[in-house]
Amino acid sequence: MTRTRVALVTESTYPCARGGVAVWCDQLIRNLPGVDFTVVAITPTTREPVVWELPPNVVDFRRHAAWDRLTDQRSRRHPPPLPAALQELVSILVEPPGGAAPGTLPNQVRRFADVLDRLVAAAVDGSLAPHLRFDSFFGPVQTALASSTYIGSRYDWSLADALAVATALPHILSSLLVDVGPVDVIHISANGLPVLVALAGHARRGSPIMMSEHGLYLRERYLGADHEVGRPVVKDVLLRWHRWLTVVAYDRCEHLSPASDFNARWERALGADGHAVSTLHNGVDPAAFPMQLNEVRSPDVVWLGRIDPVKDLHTLLRAADLVRRRVPSTRFRLFGEEPSDVKGYLDSCLALRDSLDLGGVVTFEGRVGHPVTAFLRGQLSVLSSITEGFPYSVLESMSCGIPVVGTEVGGVPEAIADTGLVVPPRDPEAMASAIIHLLTHDDERRRMRLAARARVEELYRLDLMLSRHDDLYRALSRVIDLRDRASIPPDDLDSDLDHEAIPVLAARR
Repeated sequence: MTRTRVALVTESTYPCARGGVAVWCDQLIRNLPGVDFTVVAITPTTREPVVWELPPNVVDFRRHAAWDRLTDQRSRRHPPPLPAALQELVSILVEPPGGAAPGTLPNQVRRFADVLDRLVAAAVDGSLAPHLRFDSFFGPVQTALASSTYIGSRYDWSLADALAVATALPHILSSLLVDVGPVDVIHISANGLPVLVALAGHARRGSPIMMSEHGLYLRERYLGADHEVGRPVVKDVLLRWHRWLTVVAYDRCEHLSPASDFNARWERALGADGHAVSTLHNGVDPAAFPMQLNEVRSPDVVWLGRIDPVKDLHTLLRAADLVRRRVPSTRFRLFGEEPSDVKGYLDSCLALRDSLDLGGVVTFEGRVGHPVTAFLRGQLSVLSSITEGFPYSVLESMSCGIPVVGTEVGGVPEAIADTGLVVPPRDPEAMASAIIHLLTHDDERRRMRLAARARVEELYRLDLMLSRHDDLYRALSRVIDLRDRASIPPDDLDSDLDHEAIPVLAARR
């Protein structure tokens, strides 16, 4: 049997970082030994170590350090002129924004897509690389900002803004230069830079593109822009880039496999063809996350994850302060570590804990070897995030029979359903109330223990997730052959497709 060749393109995750998406990548590769994977990892620099052991069916590993020093960045007195496509891209990015939905931006989206296609072609034929230099972009960006009535009426911009945009764009566009090699399917684990790698790979060999979104890339860019300290002009320009790239990506993917129905609704709202979108939930192996028949006696609450601002541990700490007043014996045990690219958030959490006098209530216990070790130490687990995809921590906790109090973000409500409680994000009072309710209602908590385990066994098993991916890979790997058979009537083409594995591929041609 011919082996399917898949390029799995990641950004700031597997195999150079830990977290839920990295777990998903490792599950997928390790448990589909009949698929040959090329892993293409986009990382900030070349200094991030590989922290996952690559399975034998990873036949090739390629890294693209998107934010390292670009080749020949030395300033020149007379840099080469920017090609027309890059000039137009800069111009589009400083135009007035349109409405919230792609349907209100038809002209800008079409122009952006056309420019992107020209840049992809230039990347493939080698003519783009010499222009990916700061000094090639600085003059055109400065001119575009100066001539934009939108920017001029809205912002008091400066040369520092032009410098930041001119520095960012070559690094972003450098992902177009990455070659994934000869593969049957290009599978991107997120929107953003992996899209550029995939578009170039498709242009080179016609390989179909499949996208799995865990967190919503565009939504997270907007959330991040609200909280990051930065220059407003730069945020405006780069958010427009992110938005239009997202719209184009949804249009160009042969298939979209969002990790939750929440993500699927966003993708359709942003213009994705509904027939090409099908939710593919994450899964866990119930045998690896066994249920303990007798719960712990003490009213302990467990949290497990990355110590990161999007996890909103400040809300959790304030909720802990309220819980200990009603249930004084409660202890909050937090497991996880601060990622290398996040600095200072753990210190802010420790400072808040101390200011609330929670030293004897909340403990930060570091990373554990296996999540079961953490979850089986609590009567409940809690998730306080402001954004999520379809988090493994929730599924793992449920598999262990530990009910979850989670925030109403991403796919969390559909994962938990009636086996736990869902509260609004950034609401410590609501979170505390839910925790107190379950800690003080033993019969309801114990019912939820059984229901949570049963829900995982029925809907979120690892074997279900793997079989669907394997079917999708096999169906998508035939797209190139089908496209080559252009003389065959469409009805005959459709009959060759496995519509159970992947709906209406024909509609995407």
